[in-house]
Amino acid sequence: MKRILKAIGVSGSLLVVLTACSTDGEKVQETITQIVEGESSTQPTDDPSNEANVVTEANVVEEVSDSEETSAVVEENPSESEQEVTAVSNQAPTVSAGINQTVKVNRSVTLVGTADDSDGSIVSYQWKEGTELLGQSPSLTFTSDEMGSHTLTFSATDNEGATASDSVTVTVVANQAPVANAGQDESVTVNESVTLRGTGSDTDGSIVSYLWQEGSATLGELATLSYVPTVVGNHTLSLTVTDDDGASSSDEVVVTATEVTSSANSIPTLSSSTKQSYLVAINQARSVQQNCGSEGLFAATSAVAWSDQLYNAAYEHSHDMAQTNTFDHTGSGTQYDWTGVDLGHASSMRDRIDAYGFSWWTIAENIGAGTNVDTPEEIVSNWLGSPGHCANLMNPNFTHIGLAHVYNSAATYKHYWTLDLAQSR
Repeated sequence: MKRILKAIGVSGSLLVVLTACSTDGEKVQETITQIVEGESSTQPTDDPSNEANVVTEANVVEEVSDSEETSAVVEENPSESEQEVTAVSNQAPTVSAGINQTVKVNRSVTLVGTADDSDGSIVSYQWKEGTELLGQSPSLTFTSDEMGSHTLTFSATDNEGATASDSVTVTVVANQAPVANAGQDESVTVNESVTLRGTGSDTDGSIVSYLWQEGSATLGELATLSYVPTVVGNHTLSLTVTDDDGASSSDEVVVTATEVTSSANSIPTLSSSTKQSYLVAINQARSVQQNCGSEGLFAATSAVAWSDQLYNAAYEHSHDMAQTNTFDHTGSGTQYDWTGVDLGHASSMRDRIDAYGFSWWTIAENIGAGTNVDTPEEIVSNWLGSPGHCANLMNPNFTHIGLAHVYNSAATYKHYWTLDLAQSR
């Protein structure tokens, strides 16, 4: 620091004016009067001739360090310095309550809030609906039995006490009931099985159960039902489907059961859906390689077509076995062996196929029976497990089939099946 001393002498006195300039430009001025030893101080007069009263002035420039002390210098503490302090305010957290949600009444939805604090940390969270406190963590499971829009607020507080909030809307809607379809009405002869294929759909969920009933009697709990009317007349069956929220709906189908006579004209006409279900079961088996045991390995082969003539021959034989409680490829020779009655002897497979007019090069027949074998898929599965029956099913020469099923609760096996296969001319 440079100090400039200005000395003014007045008749035995020395007036010292000290001006100090610091390195940052600030001026400090002191006035010091020094009395010269042995002389008295006098005040200046207006008499310019009095030389003793002449004012003299001299500049003294002195270079001193900031830490040097003299009688003409204001003492400064070099350890003290001026510092500028800037006050910084706390930044509030940044929060997000997530995206808006839609949920069915009485179903749960999980909300996940997020929070961040750029100059500190998050110390607490809150979820509220209005003034009601719902939770105190970033995630919240929300369930409501009140339909409509619910505004939920997510708040976060940082370590300085600053709080920020964000809102999310949860829309609670009613469950939509499912739709049941019991399928088309069917007509069969009494004691003949018919396959009913029901369906269920749910626009906002899934179907969790099916229930087939006739009156209050439960018939089945799958979408597909094999039904055998045991009484002539109309049978009204209902299918009820239930969705994953407990809502249900129903649909009805009518199965008409007609009288059975001992005439070939009594052979029932199968519905197109039943024919198709029989063909699907057979052709699915033929579409893949099958190991027929002692008969060998059979490669996948071509699909077969439906023949009403082969079906008539198959139905006559299934009906004959069910009514006479027999199980053989040869007819019973009774009144139920219609072809045998006409021929005067028990009918054979060839007799029956010829009687119904199918022109063939090669023919074969599978028969099957069982108390619980009431679907085409089940009887085909049983035949695939038997080498001879499996070989007939997989024979690549066959082009047409007819499959028939007859039920008689009084017979030993109840369900009787006949499959006639042929290579047409």
